[in-house]
Amino acid sequence: MPRWELVEKSESWFFNAPLAQIGKRLSIAYLLVLGFLVVFATDKSSWPKLNELGDFLAGAFAPIALLWLVLGFFQQGRELRNSARSLELQGQALKNQVKELNASVEQSRLLAKAAQEQLELDRRLFHAKMEEDKAQQLPMLIAEASIHHTEHNYSTILFTLSNEGGEITEVNIMYEDFLRKKQRAFFSRIHRDGTENALLEKIPDNARTLIQVTYRDSLGKVRKDTWPCGLSYADGEVQVALPRRPLG
Repeated sequence: MPRWELVEKSESWFFNAPLAQIGKRLSIAYLLVLGFLVVFATDKSSWPKLNELGDFLAGAFAPIALLWLVLGFFQQGRELRNSARSLELQGQALKNQVKELNASVEQSRLLAKAAQEQLELDRRLFHAKMEEDKAQQLPMLIAEASIHHTEHNYSTILFTLSNEGGEITEVNIMYEDFLRKKQRAFFSRIHRDGTENALLEKIPDNARTLIQVTYRDSLGKVRKDTWPCGLSYADGEVQVALPRRPLG
């Protein structure tokens, strides 16, 4: 309970009543008593002279002046208490405002933190989606080879290139024949899930050669994949060994 409430509750009616009413009532009562004493309790023949009457009146009204002086003192004290009460209420209001401001700042901080976390999450999701879209656009080439026909010390193979990823263009297939000359096959385009076949001629038997495939992916980047290809004899027939996936 605030201090001013304890002070107000502990005061009597005298301190709580309007001081002007108290002063009027006491002044009237005093004047009535004084008039009664002057009129009825004294001998009229012994009334003082004018100069003595002035001294008498000065002394008679001195208590009333003292009364109003005391009442003014109490009135000033009451006003000081009211001012203290007002200041205390203002201080309490300022404390409440500070608490509300601190709560608002904390709430703003939490909202800013949540917004930052959401922004970071959105950024990660965006980059993850971009990486996923990029991965879907990248090609995924698978190669197969079989003997098409054989000749003296070299063979022609059927090279099958399948694309399980994004579309590729400007497809060049490079390899060396049995004379170590560069040979070339070309496809303008291989769609997603598309397949193209090329005859690679005069590949030397009992030797290894590299088949290099260069192309441009759907992002416009030029890429190169390499397959090692080997021809060998087994049971009197030429066998071709070629991995499905490129090196590296």
